[in-house]
Amino acid sequence: MPAQINQTKIENIEVTRGLASLGVCVVHMGMLAEYNSYPVVNYIVNSGQLGVLMFFIISGFIMPYSLYKNNYKINDFFHFITKRAIRIDPPYYIVLALTLLFLIKSEQINLKNIIYNIFYLVPFVKPSYWYDTIFWTLGIEIQFYIILGLCYPLLMKLKMPYLIIILLLCFHSVKFAGWADRRFILAYGHFFALGFLAFLVKVKKIPANFGIRLLIFLCLEMAFLIAIRYMVICLFTILLIMVVPPIKNRILIFLGKISYSLYLVHMLVASLLLPWILPITINPLSTFIVLIMTSICGAGIYYFLVEQHFVALSRRLKYKRGEQ
Repeated sequence: MPAQINQTKIENIEVTRGLASLGVCVVHMGMLAEYNSYPVVNYIVNSGQLGVLMFFIISGFIMPYSLYKNNYKINDFFHFITKRAIRIDPPYYIVLALTLLFLIKSEQINLKNIIYNIFYLVPFVKPSYWYDTIFWTLGIEIQFYIILGLCYPLLMKLKMPYLIIILLLCFHSVKFAGWADRRFILAYGHFFALGFLAFLVKVKKIPANFGIRLLIFLCLEMAFLIAIRYMVICLFTILLIMVVPPIKNRILIFLGKISYSLYLVHMLVASLLLPWILPITINPLSTFIVLIMTSICGAGIYYFLVEQHFVALSRRLKYKRGEQ
């Protein structure tokens, strides 16, 4: 089992990202199209919001794995943050500017709130708000990058029992935070902890058999901690990353490649095109399908025109020891 895991689990990261971004896109397009004709279908569509949680698990896995490959040290912290800023910020800023230009009423625009959005300070300042509600997840991700960059070297020096205790505390942080305030990473610690545990199995920091059993147990506990569908999405994500053989589906791989662009632009594209799409579609289902297709097309264009250049620029910024 360990050998098989180490050979296959990274392969499906892009596919998992693609499914996560598609899920988020689907739930928002369902809302815009007002597609709620059938309860079962409506439940499935609304479950697309769980794609956000898949992203958190993926980040919990892939970000420490990247640091591990590059022998990250604490004096690399600002280098790490700079690389993430180059990768994440410019595509976000362009979408933010377009959102302000085309979707936000002039009376809702003020300099202070723009600054809070630019520096991901909305969770920390009241009253303030995201100009697009999907941006809130970027605030959580930025919090994770900062905490990971500061804590990773210490965590990797700990012996396994202490490391497991810390992960279990992070996983159960939702019990301390409750669901009253979802602006901060503490409310999502269980998803990042699952990803980090999967990373530790990957790099053999903890025994594979023990790590896999613990992952399964924590996923099952999610049914009691939150809800059964959270258990399902956690198990699904972990299996895709850890166990499922490489998926070579070109569509899913493409969706994974443009997943950040799709996440950023789907609401912008759909909101701008909806007035033109509604007159040419015959029912909410057709509107729903057309919105999804146009969002994916818009994301593909945005990736090739904007995002891929900042991906390349971030990769050119090497760690002093050289990136693997």
